[in-house]
Amino acid sequence: MLRSSRVLSLIVFVCALRPADALTAPLAPVKASDVLTLTNSSPTSCGGGGAATIDQVANSDGTIVPFVIPPKKVLVVTGVEWDATGAEGTQFVFLLVRIGGSTANTVFRDSAVAGSGQHASGNAVIPAAVVKSGTQLCAAISGSPSTAPALVVHGFLAPDK
Repeated sequence: MLRSSRVLSLIVFVCALRPADALTAPLAPVKASDVLTLTNSSPTSCGGGGAATIDQVANSDGTIVPFVIPPKKVLVVTGVEWDATGAEGTQFVFLLVRIGGSTANTVFRDSAVAGSGQHASGNAVIPAAVVKSGTQLCAAISGSPSTAPALVVHGFLAPDK
């Protein structure tokens, strides 16, 4: 009986020492280079519509280069900033959308009315919306902006487990 209680104590001790499972660990960037500031290269078609593909990354050295989510990684979207210019009183609706094949779903939605300065804008923290490799991330602004909207998406890369 004494031997079996020692074995049980040893098993409990070893289990207590093992690292936490990945599912219980908080979702966060591992390295500074995992943190991303993304934008679009130009008003390009995304998913066959008038939305812009989020396809550029602003690196920490100031360079801007093409961006795709690497294989075996996911993009975790944590925030967004947008700005549109148009006639005073114009209501703009901003959408951030994931498009995979023929399926699309909204990650974030916001709206604002252009004031006397003819700008409407918004920014928000997004609680960890995940975009898988091979999925397009698109931004759309309705309301007929008079110039190309400014779009910034914040997030980080994480392993796709």
